[in-house]
Amino acid sequence: DTLHQELNGQTKEKTKLEFQLKDLRDEVAGDSSSKERAEAELNKLKVTITQKEKELDNIKPQYEEMRKKEEEYTRELTLKEQKRKELYAKQGRGSQFTSKAQRDEWIQKELKSLNKQIKDKTEQIERLDQDLKKDAKKKVELERRIEELGGEQDTYRTSIDDQNKGFYELKKKKDKLQGERNDLCRKEMNLQQSLSSLKEELSKADQTLRSMAGKPILNGRDSVRKVLDMFRDRGGQYRQIAESYYGLVIENFECEQSIYTAVEVTAGNRLFHHIVESDRVGTYILKEMNKQKYPGEVTFMPLNRLNVRHIDYP
Repeated sequence: DTLHQELNGQTKEKTKLEFQLKDLRDEVAGDSSSKERAEAELNKLKVTITQKEKELDNIKPQYEEMRKKEEEYTRELTLKEQKRKELYAKQGRGSQFTSKAQRDEWIQKELKSLNKQIKDKTEQIERLDQDLKKDAKKKVELERRIEELGGEQDTYRTSIDDQNKGFYELKKKKDKLQGERNDLCRKEMNLQQSLSSLKEELSKADQTLRSMAGKPILNGRDSVRKVLDMFRDRGGQYRQIAESYYGLVIENFECEQSIYTAVEVTAGNRLFHHIVESDRVGTYILKEMNKQKYPGEVTFMPLNRLNVRHIDYP
């Protein structure tokens, strides 16, 4: 206790000196004229603080040793106090009974109380054993369920991997099909442009044709085409008649562009005569045109009625 008081005194003294040091610093900051005096006082205080710290360091081991002894003595005192109380209780029990019967009665009561406590503890132990068994059974079920869930987790993981693989395959296929679609779109655009160009050329050619042949001949050409479509739809012998039609003369030969004019002048409207296999085919077509009242003029060239002349050109 003396060392403890001395330690507290040293601590208070240190704190007091620190406050004085703080005050001196504040005084030095407020009054620059007393700087030298304050520095001297400060150095003095520093020396004092150093000495006190050394004394404190010397006292600390003794304080720790005394504190340990105090704890040990306190434990011994507690044990002895407990032993003293037990002795007093034993002495009291010996003096509180006036006869052996009274003592035996007290002992029976104590035994009854102890037996009841033992019974309660036994029942508590049994309940705890039952709870432990239930917990053990529940643990086994939980472990089995965890194992099942682990298997399901592996199955789900495998399924997810398969789904991801399928997804990437489908995505790859989709990208490939998208690329093919883009290529087909480009081809379609090119074909549309080509078709537009061909339609434009066809329109120009048709205009040129109309200027060459005249309206009745072109109407006759259109009427023959309608009759042929009708024959194809009917089928049977009519389809054979449609297949025995070979088109216009102009559609059955080719020549160099340099002699176009010569061919047009030489052949004239004969370029728009209709070539058929026989006069019978031409008759069928002409009858149907008259029956349907289609307009136009047509001239047929049946192959079975044509005579070919062989000319030797110089």
